[in-house]
Amino acid sequence: MLQFIVWVVYPYSVLFVFIMGLVWQYDYAIAGVNEKNIFKTTYSVRVLLNVLLVVIGTSFLFLNFFETIQPDRQLLINWTVSILTLRPDVNSITQSTLVTKIHLFTFLTMLLMLPFTSYIRYLVCPTTLLKIIKNKR
Repeated sequence: MLQFIVWVVYPYSVLFVFIMGLVWQYDYAIAGVNEKNIFKTTYSVRVLLNVLLVVIGTSFLFLNFFETIQPDRQLLINWTVSILTLRPDVNSITQSTLVTKIHLFTFLTMLLMLPFTSYIRYLVCPTTLLKIIKNKR
């Protein structure tokens, strides 16, 4: 039951929140929200993003040391296809290594947090970031 919640319910919830965040920020991008507030985030979001960045960075370092990761690529591809085609297959992800599971769970958590930051605006309207960079020069 826990495997089903972690590898089926959680990814679908993350995708739903991410897509709704894109839609929500798209409305603000059209309305022309003040661009001065783009780089402001709360302290807790910054700390959590930094912790997740360190965890993902260290997982990339550990991936080089494990040679058993190679078979996990096909399992992850099968799991991703099963999620996207709405036929989730929990068995394909439960057979992968612990490092792969941690990496995937961390990625999903970062994807879940992205709509609550101001950085999602760059996915919706990337020209905003280019204008800010151009004006700072």
